[in-house]
Amino acid sequence: MKKNFLCRWLFLLAFVPALVFAGSSVTTPNPKLYSDALRADIASTATGKGSALVGNMPQGASAVPATVQGKLGEVVSVKDKGAVGDGVADDTAAISAALAASKSVYFPTGIYLINSSISLQSGSRLHGDGIDKTILRYTANANGAMLNADSGSSSAYMIGVEVRDMTLDGMSDTLGFSEHVHLLGFNGVKNAVVEGVKFRAPRGDGLYVGSGISGGTERHNVSVVVRNNLFNGINKTNRNGISVIDCNGLTIENNEFRNLTSAGMPGPIDVEPNNSHNVVKSIRISGNKFYANGGGTLIAVVTTSSALTKPLFGLEIVGNYFDVSNTPASGNIAVITLEDTTSVAPMGITIKGNVHHTAAVIPWNLNRLRGVTISGESIDGASTSIIGRFTSSTETMRDINIIGNTITNSSNSVGVISIASVTGLKIIGNRIQPAASGHHAITFFGSGVTTSSREVTIAENIFDKGAAQTDMVYVSSHKLTPASNIWHGNIEATGTLTSAFTNNTGK
Repeated sequence: MKKNFLCRWLFLLAFVPALVFAGSSVTTPNPKLYSDALRADIASTATGKGSALVGNMPQGASAVPATVQGKLGEVVSVKDKGAVGDGVADDTAAISAALAASKSVYFPTGIYLINSSISLQSGSRLHGDGIDKTILRYTANANGAMLNADSGSSSAYMIGVEVRDMTLDGMSDTLGFSEHVHLLGFNGVKNAVVEGVKFRAPRGDGLYVGSGISGGTERHNVSVVVRNNLFNGINKTNRNGISVIDCNGLTIENNEFRNLTSAGMPGPIDVEPNNSHNVVKSIRISGNKFYANGGGTLIAVVTTSSALTKPLFGLEIVGNYFDVSNTPASGNIAVITLEDTTSVAPMGITIKGNVHHTAAVIPWNLNRLRGVTISGESIDGASTSIIGRFTSSTETMRDINIIGNTITNSSNSVGVISIASVTGLKIIGNRIQPAASGHHAITFFGSGVTTSSREVTIAENIFDKGAAQTDMVYVSSHKLTPASNIWHGNIEATGTLTSAFTNNTGK
C-alpha cells in the first residue's frame, strides 16, 4: 500500500506540473499553491483556459491527441451561436455563424426560422434529432435554396456535404407555389449525402442538384446519395421533389414521394439537363414509393432541352412502387433524349422490377434511346407503354429488350405495348392481357406518318385474350421488314387471336 501511494505521488510531482504550468496561471511546482489555481483555471471561460487545458487522447495507434476544447469544437450546436429554435425568432444569422465555426453542426429539437439563403461549406455536416423534431422553416421569397452548397466554378467541388435527421419546411401550404425557391441546393458537390430528411411543402424543389442557381452557369456534381427521405408536397403546390440538372453518380433509393407537383410541372423526380455541358451519368433510382402525386411524370429522365456533349449513360430505374393514387399527366417513367441512335453508343439503361398499380397511366414512355432492357415489371390497369415517337418516321429506337414482364388489364384500345420506329427489338417471355376494352396486345403504328421496324423478335410470350381483343399483334401505318423478324413459341392462352406480324418463320 505504501509503495503504491509513493509511486502515485512521485508521478504527480513529475508530470502534472508540466501539464498544468504549460497554460495555467501557476508558475511554481508547489503542490500547495497550484491546487486552487488549477481549479480556477479549469473553471474559467477565458481564452486558453477551461477545456483548453485538458487533454484528450483517443484510442488507436494512429490517434491524434487534442485538447477537450478542440474536440468539443468539432461539433457546434446552433444554440451555442444564439439560435433560439422557438419558431418565432429569426435564426438565420446564428445558423450561419455555427456553420462558419465548425464543419459539424447540430440542431437540437426545435423550429428554426430562416429568412434568407444560407451557404454551406465544403465538409459541412448538418444533423438534427430526427424528422419532425428538428425543423428548419424557410420564409424567404428569393430564388435559390434555403441551404445551398455552391462550389463557385465548373472545376471545383464542395466535398462531403451531409444533411441528416431533420425536417426542411418550405411552407407551400401557406406561402404558395414559387418555382425557383428550393429547400436544399447542391451545385458543384462531391460525395454528398442526404439521409433521414423530410422535405415538407417545398415551394419549388425539395432537393435541387444543379449547375448553379443562375441560368447558364456551369457546375458538376459527383457521387450524391439521397436515401431514406420523405418528400411530402402536402397539397401539390410545388415543382419537383428532386430536380437533377447535372450529376455523375447519383443514387436515389428508398425514399417516399407524396402529394407532390403542380399541374404543368415535371414531377417528383425530374432529371432534365438544361445545357450541353451538363452531365447525366450513372444514375440509380431504386426502391422508392410514390403516392398521390401529380405533375407530368413520376420519374422523368429527359435530355431534350439541349444536345449533350456527353450523352446519357448508365441509368437504372429498379424496384420502385407506383400506387394507383398517383395521377401524372404523362406517365410513370419517361426516358427521352435527342440522340441519333444510329451513331450513339449503347446507353446502358435498365428498367427492372417496378410495380405499377395504375389507372390508365402510361408505364413507360421511351424515345431516341439505344441499349434498353425492360424486365420483371408488374403492371396492372395501365394505359399503353410507348416505344418511340409515332408522329415521326425519322426518330428511332435501337437495341430494345422487353423481357419477362407481366402486364394485365391494360386499358388502352390502341395496344398494351405500342411501337413506332425501332431497329433491334426483342419482346420475349412476357405475359400480356388487355382489359375488356382493349383490342390489341402489341401494336406497330404511326400517326400521320409511316413508321418502320426491322430485326424484331417476338418469342415465348403468353397472350391472355381480353373480352374485346382480336389481335396479338396489330400493324397500322407501319412498315415491317419480314426477312429480319422472328416469331417463335408464343401462346394464345385463353382464346384465338390473330397476328399481322410478318416474319421469316411464317406465322
